[in-house]
Amino acid sequence: MPGVFRTRAQASTEGEYRFFAGIRSDPFVFDLEGFKAGMAFTGADFFADKNVFAIVLEVPNSLFLEQPVGYWTTVLLEGRQVERMGRPLMNIVFTRDDDKNAYNAGSPADDRRDHTGKIVAALLGAGGGYTEHEATEVAGQLLPDLLTYDCAEPAGYLNGRQFADDIVDAQLAILTKGNAPSQGIKPHGDTLTVFPYLGVPH
Repeated sequence: MPGVFRTRAQASTEGEYRFFAGIRSDPFVFDLEGFKAGMAFTGADFFADKNVFAIVLEVPNSLFLEQPVGYWTTVLLEGRQVERMGRPLMNIVFTRDDDKNAYNAGSPADDRRDHTGKIVAALLGAGGGYTEHEATEVAGQLLPDLLTYDCAEPAGYLNGRQFADDIVDAQLAILTKGNAPSQGIKPHGDTLTVFPYLGVPH
């Protein structure tokens, strides 16, 4: 049923393939109020004491056959796609309010056709000093909206995502060509070095 979740952890931790699903500490850092106040950041981390229902899957790099891969997820409500996520904060940072529902209902296969112009407009309107050619190139790097990972390259956003990556700073730097202030938040200190890597719930 929509809105009903099982919170009992499910885990398989044997062999090369490991799986976990359950409540864990959320590693995301975000000065939400500062962002809403026009990037007037105070360093207050809204997610410092928050938990998340996490799905953790660990597989060997050899599974990817040395080829880059891309991931995206969706949320369905009564069979209708109401949310999607590939690269973090794409919809929040790069689209206008009246475009967000259409973006969430879309597919990465159509992103360059449907959203290149909107991403370019956002980049040009953010005051970072992009030329139209530069903004188009950046939009081409961000779209399609997939979280890409190439195991032959060092991990870290834009190549995958690590717990210590400040995704908000990274995306705002892209939006403003490096002219956005840092939100000034350190990574959470409760992540683990062993599976499932996310900290114990608060």
